[in-house]
Amino acid sequence: VLIRFLTAFAIQVNTKKIVSVKAGQNAINCIHGVRFLSITWVLLGHSLNYGLFSLPGVWTTANPVRVPEMLETFTYQAVLSIPLAVDSFFMISGMLVAYSQINSASRLMDNFSCSKTAAFAGKYIFHRFWRLTPLYMIVIMVLTCLMNHFGDGPFWPSALPLADNCRTNWWANLLYINNFLPAVNQCMSWSWFLSDDMQFYVMTLFVLIFLAVSMKIGLVLISMLMIGGMSAAAYSEHTYKGDLLHGKEDNDVYWTNVYTPPWCRVSAYCVGLFLGIIMKKRPRKQLNWIQAVIGWTLATAGGLFVVYIPYTYYRKGGTPWSIDVKSAYESLARPLWASCVAWVVFACHNGNGGVVNKILSWRGLVPLSRLSYAVYLIHPIVMMTHFYSRRTLFYISDFNVVYLYIGHTVVSFMVAFVASLAFESSFLSLEKIIMGR
Repeated sequence: VLIRFLTAFAIQVNTKKIVSVKAGQNAINCIHGVRFLSITWVLLGHSLNYGLFSLPGVWTTANPVRVPEMLETFTYQAVLSIPLAVDSFFMISGMLVAYSQINSASRLMDNFSCSKTAAFAGKYIFHRFWRLTPLYMIVIMVLTCLMNHFGDGPFWPSALPLADNCRTNWWANLLYINNFLPAVNQCMSWSWFLSDDMQFYVMTLFVLIFLAVSMKIGLVLISMLMIGGMSAAAYSEHTYKGDLLHGKEDNDVYWTNVYTPPWCRVSAYCVGLFLGIIMKKRPRKQLNWIQAVIGWTLATAGGLFVVYIPYTYYRKGGTPWSIDVKSAYESLARPLWASCVAWVVFACHNGNGGVVNKILSWRGLVPLSRLSYAVYLIHPIVMMTHFYSRRTLFYISDFNVVYLYIGHTVVSFMVAFVASLAFESSFLSLEKIIMGR
C-alpha cells in the first residue's frame, strides 16, 4: 500500500497516464472528441467574454463599439451559442452515469438489503466527490491566496473581487451549492456547472433505484424530470426575462434565476440518462442506412437550427423576440441540442458514424479529453490574468480574436496539464487505494 501511495505522486507515472492514447476497455471512444470540442467551444466564447465585456464598468478594448457590430454578424452566432456546449457536458455526464451504474443498481435490487444499499450509495457519492473536489479546492486555494500576485496594472483592481469572493464563500463550492448564491457573491462563478452536475448526480441515485425496481417507472420518472425542467426554464424566462448576452445589464437576474438553476438545466442531463439506458440495454449493432440517414439529417438540422435561429434576433435590424418566443427557446433549445449530440454519440458507438466517428474517436484526442476538467476550472483565471494585466487597450478584430483564442487555448491546456500532473491524477490513484481496487 505504501508503494502504491508513493507511486500515485510519481511524475513519470502520472505523465504516462495523462498522455496515454488508450481510451480504456469498453470505452465509448467518440466521447473524447465530443468532450474536447465542447471545452474548446467554451474557450472560444470565454475568450471574448472574460475581459472584453464581462465585468461591469470595465472595458479593456480600444474599440468597444465594435463589439455589438461583431455580435450582429452571422459568423459570431456560434460564439453566442456557447452555452449549448455546457448542455453537451450535461448530456455526457447523464449518459455515463446511466451507462456505468444501471447494471450495478439492478444487481443491488435483486439482492436487496439496507446495508448493501447504504454502502452502494456511499461509494456512489464518494466517487464523484473525490473525482471533482481535490483539484477544485486546490484551484480555489491558489486563486484565494495568490490571485493578488498574478498581475498588476491599471485594470488589475477589477480582477481582485475574484479572490475576495472565494475567501468568503469557498464553503459553498465545497458543498456544491454555490449555484444558489447571487452571481456577484459566487466564488469562481463559472463553477456553477459543477454544482448543477453534482446535484444531478445525487438525484440520479434515486432514479437508478427506480429503474432497477421497474424500468417503466424509472423511464416515466426521467420523463417527468425532463418535462419539469423544460417547464421551469420556460416559466423562469417568462418571469425574469433576459438572455445571457445582456446578463450584466440586468444585474445578473437572468444568470441567477434562469441560466444556472439546476431545475432549468436538468433537461439536457435527462437526455443523457435516456441515451445511457438505451446504449446499455440495446445490443450494439448498426442501424440500416435509411435509419442512419434520417438520424443524421434530423440531428444536423436540429443542431444548426438551435445554434443559428437566434440570428433572427441578434442581427442588425433583426426582429425582437417576444417573451413567449424567448421562453419557448429557453425551454426547448437545451434538450434539442442535447438530443442532437446524443445521436452523434449513439451513431458513432453503433457503427453509423463514418468519418465523424473517425474524427471524434481519434486517439490523439484522448489525452486532451482527460484534461478537459482541469481546463474548465483554470481557463477563466488564465484569461482574466491576461486581460487585466494589460497596460494597453485590446483592439478588437477578427484576426486578433482568433489569435487570442488560440493563445488562451494553448496556455489553458498547458496549465491544466501541470495541474493534472501534480494533483488530479494523484488523487484519482489514491481513490483506487482507498476503495481497495
